[in-house]
Amino acid sequence: LGIDNDSGAYDASPDGSTIVGFSKSSSTVGEAFRWTQSDGLVGLGQLPGGGTLSIATRISADSNVIVGYAKRSGIVYEGFRWTANGGMVGIGDLPGGSYWSEVWDTNDDGSVLVGFGRDATGVVATIWDESKGLRTINDYLANELGIDPGGWYFGKSVGVSGDGTRIVGVGVNPDGIGESWMIIVPEPGTSAFVIVAGLLMTRRRRR
Repeated sequence: LGIDNDSGAYDASPDGSTIVGFSKSSSTVGEAFRWTQSDGLVGLGQLPGGGTLSIATRISADSNVIVGYAKRSGIVYEGFRWTANGGMVGIGDLPGGSYWSEVWDTNDDGSVLVGFGRDATGVVATIWDESKGLRTINDYLANELGIDPGGWYFGKSVGVSGDGTRIVGVGVNPDGIGESWMIIVPEPGTSAFVIVAGLLMTRRRRR
């Protein structure tokens, strides 16, 4: 790909024609990139605020949306969503805690982003979409799917299915044991599910 040893590729489009990651453009600056056979390595830039690092972690199935995270200043990081028309746009931050958010996966069309951020309690799993913005998985479960998290700590969202109906991640159960989890997003009027280490939790979605 024409990148140096301090750089790396993180993801590729389904047909392998587009690759994303980050490349060191100098001794102090790392920049998210998009690579294709025709255009070669193209930098995606940085978020406003004098940032010196941006990393592309995933690309949508249609190759139109690239997501990741970037350093704004100091130790402040913010997740981003990049498009050819809009460029690199930050997804914001959670209330409370230090300013920090990262995006680690997207659905096929780039409309649902998952990752993690920091709120007053520490590092927590997150979800983002354009209509509701960035919020915690706990709030998403309780306020939008009608599921009581029941003492679970959802630490990081690490993957989302192509249609956005499955979200997976890691966390800690009410007994203090680390476990993986999967959220199954329901159709309107049906039940929502959270599968955690073989335990199925369900609740009728609020109308």
